[in-house]
Amino acid sequence: MAGRGSRGSHSRLAVEVEGERQLARSRLSAPSPQPASADAEGVEVTPQPHADSSHASQPDPPAQQKEKIPITWDGQKGFSPDNNECTQAISDTIELLLNEPWINYSEIPEDVKRQWFDKWAEGFTWPEEEKKEIRKSYDYRVERRYQQIMRDLREGEL
Repeated sequence: MAGRGSRGSHSRLAVEVEGERQLARSRLSAPSPQPASADAEGVEVTPQPHADSSHASQPDPPAQQKEKIPITWDGQKGFSPDNNECTQAISDTIELLLNEPWINYSEIPEDVKRQWFDKWAEGFTWPEEEKKEIRKSYDYRVERRYQQIMRDLREGEL
């Protein structure tokens, strides 16, 4: 039985990671539903289809930029109000930007970790005074998630 560090398992891991990256790219390139917009008073307005069939052939308006989700530090190692949404975004970012099969998180170069954080942060906003705590929580969460992804790959669950 080959050990975890053997060349064969490492190349199998690289192939599996590449497959996961391609899957993530295909999911992200799929068209998404049109987002809701806000009127002049900040009230959310969801586009509705016209009942009159003469309007049915009109093109949809251009897609709007996704609004950032406000989060705060939960006082421990997570985020409020929705830690699961933040953690799912971490998983999506790893799958999107993973370009090498590092065996563990500590082997990932700092510039790559910074790229992952910057990409993840595009979807969120937080109070400036919580910047350090948010980053520490992110680092904790991304390291745990990366370990789980690598464990799942080694065990053939992904």
